[in-house]
Amino acid sequence: MMETYEDTMQNLNPNEIMETKNFLKRAFNAIKEKCIELKTKYEHSKYEKGAKKILCLMEEISNSLERNPLFKNKEFLDFLTIIEISEHILKKKELSIQHFPLIEELCKKFDDFLSLKLELKLNKKDLTEYNEKYEDFENFLFKKEEYFFLEICPYDGKERELIKKIANVTEGVYY
Repeated sequence: MMETYEDTMQNLNPNEIMETKNFLKRAFNAIKEKCIELKTKYEHSKYEKGAKKILCLMEEISNSLERNPLFKNKEFLDFLTIIEISEHILKKKELSIQHFPLIEELCKKFDDFLSLKLELKLNKKDLTEYNEKYEDFENFLFKKEEYFFLEICPYDGKERELIKKIANVTEGVYY
């Protein structure tokens, strides 16, 4: 008999849940600290290193979400969208100075609802509250994607690959 996603979720022990929660908290705090640090770093080489560090931390989070049965579906795909948006913003120092708050806000909200899910699972509570929060987050993410495409990265024919990449992530196709 094949094990389902829901069965796998039940098999996580409290230590695994706490380890995941602690890892995510540390990683998101490190991203926040790097964003704050980059706001004040005007030297190109320091900015570049800081931006790469943020993207590396995001990649670690992504890998953790993909491996974790609690997050391997919708949350993982949503985080890939956050990475794509962040990567585009961080590539250009001028964009990042203006749009760091967007990256910080996306990461903060994402961290908040992941923490809620972990807390509910740890205490063996119903995920109804999480599902409501997740629906709110999906709406928030959609609005931020829309803002990204209309204000930060308006289409001028050159961004075709970026649009395709983010659209694929949103639809659950990633490469």
